Amino acid sequence: MAAAQKKAVDLMAKGEKCLTKFSFFGGGSQKYEDAAECFQDAGKMFVLAKSFDEAGKAYLRAAEMFEKTKSDFDTGSVLTRAGEAFQKAQDTRQCSEAYRRAADVFAGAGKGNMAANASKKLAELIEQDDDEDRLPEAVEAYQQATDFYDAENQPRRADGCREKVATISARLGAYDDAITQFDALGRSALQSNLGKFNAKKWFTYSVLCCLAREDLVKAQKLLGAVWKSNFGRPAPSS
Repeated sequence: MAAAQKKAVDLMAKGEKCLTKFSFFGGGSQKYEDAAECFQDAGKMFVLAKSFDEAGKAYLRAAEMFEKTKSDFDTGSVLTRAGEAFQKAQDTRQCSEAYRRAADVFAGAGKGNMAANASKKLAELIEQDDDEDRLPEAVEAYQQATDFYDAENQPRRADGCREKVATISARLGAYDDAITQFDALGRSALQSNLGKFNAKKWFTYSVLCCLAREDLVKAQKLLGAVWKSNFGRPAPSS
């Protein structure tokens, strides 16, 4: 690990030196590309040395360089690695910021799947932080991931995040939001024969949320959906 640490420090110094280079032949972006490669490699070495905080900072430095070269894919990728390193260093603040930036970069570049993955990582981090006051942030990040996965036509991944939006919303007492998401999960489940077995669960959760907010009319309507998902026909009228 000591060797990896020394190699990482040397690479950081090499990267900074790249930025001081001057060329009579132009090629201004080349020094940023060279520096980015050094900082990125330094991040990898810091990870091997288990110096996760320094790894995160190295990846952030690489992101700065890739931004200058207009390489959105590389920028988002090293920001994601920075988030992973800061997470191992238990630096929640910098980890959250890195994942949030990665999601924004990927979204701006039209990389919906990668943006979704970064948003999901952010949401999971906030949820695991066990801070009740931050749960609305987790809901927002899970919802963003859901939207990205939907746009990329990945229904299973979208529904996985949608379930999180629903359950956390219900926990927070945001029953209208929970009802909307549970209902969407139920309708999605009805699209396949195998999924129909889960549809009644989601519609039942919707009903329970309606009862929690004392909306008996909507609860009765959703009970009809539960009946139909079970028996394939409308509920009998009373």
